[in-house]
Amino acid sequence: MPCYETRFLAINVPINTDSPTPLAHRPAVLILTIFLAAVVMGLPTLRGGFVGGDDHRLVLNHVLVNHPSIAHAVQLFTIVHRDLYQPLPLLTFSGEFAVANLLGLFDAGVEGGTWLFHLTNILLHAFNAVLVWLTIRMFQQRLGVPSLAVATVVALLFAVHPFQVEVVAWVNGRMMLLSTLFALTAILTFSRWLDAPRPRYAILTFVFVLLSSLSKVRVGLPLLLGLVALIQGQKLRPRFWSLWLPCVALTGLFVWINIDATASADLFTEGAEHLWGPWLVRVLLALAFYFQHLVWPVGLTSYYPTPFVVHWLDASTAVAAIIVALSLTILAMFCRISRPCRWGVMWFFIAIADTLAVIPARNVLAADRYLYLPIVGVLWCLAAVACDAYTRWGARSTSKTPQYAFASVALLFFPAMIGQSWFTAKWYNTPLLKTQRVADCFPNEPRVWEKLGWCHYQAGDYDKAIESAQHELRFDDRSVQSIAYQLMGLSHLKRSQNDEALRLLHYALEVDPDNDIGLYRLATAYDDLGRPDEALPYYEAATKAAPLHNPTLYRLAGVYRRLGRTSDARAAYEKEIANNPYEVPAVLGLVELDIEIDTTPAYRDAAARLVKLLADVPDDLPARLNLAVLILLKIDLRDVPTVAVALKETHELPPKVAAALAYAALCEGRFEETVARVTTLCRIGDDAADARRLLLSALERFDQQRPNVPWTLGLTAELLLADGQLDAARAFTDLFESRCDKPACRDFARSLRERLPKPTTGAP
Repeated sequence: MPCYETRFLAINVPINTDSPTPLAHRPAVLILTIFLAAVVMGLPTLRGGFVGGDDHRLVLNHVLVNHPSIAHAVQLFTIVHRDLYQPLPLLTFSGEFAVANLLGLFDAGVEGGTWLFHLTNILLHAFNAVLVWLTIRMFQQRLGVPSLAVATVVALLFAVHPFQVEVVAWVNGRMMLLSTLFALTAILTFSRWLDAPRPRYAILTFVFVLLSSLSKVRVGLPLLLGLVALIQGQKLRPRFWSLWLPCVALTGLFVWINIDATASADLFTEGAEHLWGPWLVRVLLALAFYFQHLVWPVGLTSYYPTPFVVHWLDASTAVAAIIVALSLTILAMFCRISRPCRWGVMWFFIAIADTLAVIPARNVLAADRYLYLPIVGVLWCLAAVACDAYTRWGARSTSKTPQYAFASVALLFFPAMIGQSWFTAKWYNTPLLKTQRVADCFPNEPRVWEKLGWCHYQAGDYDKAIESAQHELRFDDRSVQSIAYQLMGLSHLKRSQNDEALRLLHYALEVDPDNDIGLYRLATAYDDLGRPDEALPYYEAATKAAPLHNPTLYRLAGVYRRLGRTSDARAAYEKEIANNPYEVPAVLGLVELDIEIDTTPAYRDAAARLVKLLADVPDDLPARLNLAVLILLKIDLRDVPTVAVALKETHELPPKVAAALAYAALCEGRFEETVARVTTLCRIGDDAADARRLLLSALERFDQQRPNVPWTLGLTAELLLADGQLDAARAFTDLFESRCDKPACRDFARSLRERLPKPTTGAP
């Protein structure tokens, strides 16, 4: 039996074939076919945008991600990201932001660069499909029943199955994609370690387990590694334990980190409070969903609501039990006739176990993304049985009927899978389409219409928002009804129907008095109507009910400032920053409060805050302008020498920032640079008038402190000339010439003289 060998991602895996078919001699052709199939499946997702809350929280609005730098890359590994620790995907997002900024993809709007993030997801999925092929081929060889056909069928199904669409189409599916990529490479290198105990294979395995855990922890990965040894039927050797135990310890560490993060976000508590009933019933419901849609992948969405209360006697439980029992019976029959099928079933249950609602932490029964890695096991089982049946049929048949049947099934089945995947992908193009799909699939579930209503609200279609909210009023749940009234109230407010809006928002609180978001929305309504006294008690109550909700704290601080309670406003801003150190609006709010104190120490505090902020968000225009004004009017650069460094050069320099950089260059004795910047500032025209005025004030202050620097006079003359104050410009030019006779001074004075009109002489 011939043996063929190929390299892929620096991993050597022997390839054995059952028969010398043409493709058996060309594994590269199979790899390319699988890769292209995955790419074709994902192509429609290039039209998609950023959808879902995590796309905004973890990508678009995450300071450490959307402002790429080495320092931010390091910080990504030091913090929890929402309720999980997954720094590696966020690091890839940051890299894509760097590329998008370099290519100017965001110049026309944030959606201009979305395709780059989706393209990365498509390519990662394609690489994963190839890794699935390598992995199954390796397992088949270890079982002694090597077959390229099984590996190829598994990989192609993995590449095009509609269950894979969510991971590819959703930008934050990156967590699953990277985690699977490194889990599969860890399995392959671990296999090599068992065959040839070379240090590089052990190091690579440990590194890949680490990278998988940094992407999204795979609780079952150590058990999948164990399958590699067990599947060969040999007694476990010390070589296995020497690498497997460190991988178990590493995975356990990351499991603990993520459990702690989830607990800190109160998700376990919320799950215990809102999800009732036997956990085994929820497991049955989830497994039934997966088995059913694996075979018939229609009705797929981004969200599958789980019932708040489940019972053994529910009709849905009975249906789920029948589906699971039938599926397990069929799998058991397959396992009896196929050795690979037994291991494939084990793979499935090992990989899916940690996503089942044994300990509910989220109100999600099942998710397409949860099946991304587990699906490999079921596909392996089905492909092994199908290929075995085809082989037996072909051996008994004297005609080409088996080949024709196989070709017909392939020509019908795979295009149908790709077509269904494309249909599923279109619902991820916009948030509105995404929520519309959920509402269409689950029209009788509470809160799905409310979410659709908020999408209409964001789009400015307030009539449809109200219509969607009214769907929720049929549910006998005070929390659901309260939020529906809130949506209706805010929609009426946008239509300037203020009395009706306030009536509905008050009624929402009557329905559910403990609804903290209802308190916040009523407060914002009063606030937007210019009634801060009436907004205040609701903001304070909302803050007490939800102390981690920064939008409430920010709006509360604004009300405090308008009412003259600056110390309370400062406390609210500081609480925001305690919740999120990168809360830019809160930092700017504290800067404004510092400036209002109108003392030199307060100005220095404000400058220090702005310098720190600009280190994280260097392109924040309000921060740059505030710092520029402080430089020009309020602080001495000798006391705070780092502030000018924070005003880094950009491709588009606001006039006030340019003026501040000119002043900083003057203070540091870089006169040639100062002249160049001031000359540029003077050429801008009326748009830079305010900046020139501020710079003149700064030059006056500088001259009082250091009267022996003659360049101050020449620069003042340049600014006065630009603003048409010719007589004053001429006078300062004369003073400049009289105090500085250096060649550079004479040249600058000459250029001023050439642009100054000659003074008019009086009549005789």
